[in-house]
Amino acid sequence: MDVLGTMQDEDLVLRLRALNEDHARAYESGRDTYPWEVEIAYVRREQQIRRIRRDNHAEITRLAEIEFRRLEESLPVADIEQNNAPFVYAATGGRPPRWSNN
Repeated sequence: MDVLGTMQDEDLVLRLRALNEDHARAYESGRDTYPWEVEIAYVRREQQIRRIRRDNHAEITRLAEIEFRRLEESLPVADIEQNNAPFVYAATGGRPPRWSNN
C-alpha cells in the first residue's frame, strides 16, 4: 500500500518541508542528494494528484448543482394551499397515515 496515499494533507506538507531541509543539508555537505530528490518528487506528485481530485470534485459538484437548479426551475409551482389529504390517503394504500389519531 502506498504510504503517501494514506497520509493527511498536513502530514504531506510537513514531510515535504522536512525532506527539503534534509536535501539542503545533504547538498551543503556534498552528499548525493538523489534519494531526497526522488522522495520530494513523490510527495509533490501526491499533492498534485490530490489537488486535481479536489478540483474535479468541485467542478462535478458545481455542475450537479446547476443541473439540480435547472430541474427545480422546470417543475410547476406547488400549490401549498391545496388540500393534499386525498393524495396522502392514496399513497398510504387507503389507510390513515401513521401520525393520524384515526
